[in-house]
Amino acid sequence: MNKFQSGMEVFFASGIIAYLSGMLGSNSIPFMILIILVLIDTLTGMAKAIKLKHFCSRGLLKFAKKVILYSTSILTVSLLEIGIRSVYNTNLFSQTMAIFFILSEAVSILENMEFLGVPIPANFIKLIMKIIKVPGVDKFGETSKNSLDGENEIDDMIKYHLPRFQNKNARNLIEIKLKVWKGVVEQISKSITDNDLHNEELLYYKVMYLMEMGFKDMQYQWEEANIPKEYIEQFNGINQARNSKLMQNIKSICYAKEVSDEVKKQRFIDSIVVILYQTILEALKL
Repeated sequence: MNKFQSGMEVFFASGIIAYLSGMLGSNSIPFMILIILVLIDTLTGMAKAIKLKHFCSRGLLKFAKKVILYSTSILTVSLLEIGIRSVYNTNLFSQTMAIFFILSEAVSILENMEFLGVPIPANFIKLIMKIIKVPGVDKFGETSKNSLDGENEIDDMIKYHLPRFQNKNARNLIEIKLKVWKGVVEQISKSITDNDLHNEELLYYKVMYLMEMGFKDMQYQWEEANIPKEYIEQFNGINQARNSKLMQNIKSICYAKEVSDEVKKQRFIDSIVVILYQTILEALKL
């Protein structure tokens, strides 16, 4: 994305904020709170990325995109309310939409802060969503926003970093690894249940099983793609110590005490994403 496109996104986001603030009038307070929370979420997310050593300048662009998407959604619902005002006068829909987004951002901020070391009370996020009754919050609580972040990170690697590999075999090898581990991230986010997270030993063996299957699938796909054996052996040799460290890290996460369920699941995904970034950087050096 070039600087002109980035500037246009920021300009468009600013225009929507100004328009919605004027149109909503006294009802614009939840909307402005939402914008502030989006900014805080972006900043804490960038701090988290710095800690994980995979900081990317696109974080501010994601802020602009999120503002545009949230604002457009609220604007659409507000226009709907205006359109039906002759038969049904309400601003409940736009307010509910804003509250839903506010809750989403607040939860994301708390998760970021917990990862950064702030002692958030155990199950505090679940308590918030249980007390605040907003339509759709139950489904929101069941989805894994963080896992999507992990999958998006890997998609960014495929889109932005993979084209930098000029050697066809090296590019195919890295691409297969990224896609396989994206599948592992998806499996961790979907198949690891609350019961698994409460049983440390079961959690450990289930996550290890998913990761071992990932390694085997990756090896099989490399062979099917006819990548030369010397490439595979060199790649495995370079990454052997890194993979061992990943397994040790996964074990420590599984048996970690006084860590919430969602943070454990997020740390699994973050560990995989960090390893993939390190792998790409090492491969580019070669």
